[in-house]
Amino acid sequence: MVLDKEHDIEPDKRITMILSVKEHLHMLADEISLYFPNLPDTPCALARSPFTVKVEDVPETAQEEFIEFINSNAVRTDFSTMPVTKFWIQCLQS
Repeated sequence: MVLDKEHDIEPDKRITMILSVKEHLHMLADEISLYFPNLPDTPCALARSPFTVKVEDVPETAQEEFIEFINSNAVRTDFSTMPVTKFWIQCLQS
C-alpha cells in the first residue's frame, strides 16, 4: 500500500503502523545482536556525541588524535552550534 500523503492515513491506522514499524526495527536490532554480539556502540556514539565517548573506547591508533579533538574549544563550540551532519562535513573538509 503506497500512500501519497501523510494525512491520507487514518489516525488509528497511523498509530498502529508506527507501532508496527517500531516493533519491527527492535526485532531487527535484536537479530543483528545475535549475529554480532560484540558489536560496540562506540562508532555510533562517536558520531552522535563525541564528547561522551571514553578515550579508552577509541581504537588505540586514534586515541591521540581523539584527545586533541575533544579538548579543542573550537570543536566543542562548532559541535554545540551546528547540526551534527554539518559539523562532521566541516571536520572532513578541514
